[in-house]
Amino acid sequence: MEGPWYISVAAVRDYLWITGQPDATDGPAFDQAEMTLIEFSQYAARGKQQPKRLDSRALRYRGPRPRRLMLIVGRGEGSLPALIAVLPGIDDGRGSAPHRQPKSRRS
Repeated sequence: MEGPWYISVAAVRDYLWITGQPDATDGPAFDQAEMTLIEFSQYAARGKQQPKRLDSRALRYRGPRPRRLMLIVGRGEGSLPALIAVLPGIDDGRGSAPHRQPKSRRS
């Protein structure tokens, strides 16, 4: 399955954390999460709502219901677009993924 942009490992790890799955960088759980993010990306790219441009120049798309995750698309390899981060929906309450926090804030 092909999506509208490259899916980064960091984005897959974000999704695994948000959904309460163990952290992984390969294997069946990683592959399934990547496929899900491709589906979410296809939904977001063809959606009626325009993405929001962030200060970093990345674009924030909203994923499908019920989670309505925030999909952050920025520069990937070279100038190709990439899904670089997945953030919880506004009412999810999970905060940032632990591997994204500065080292001093990890517990």
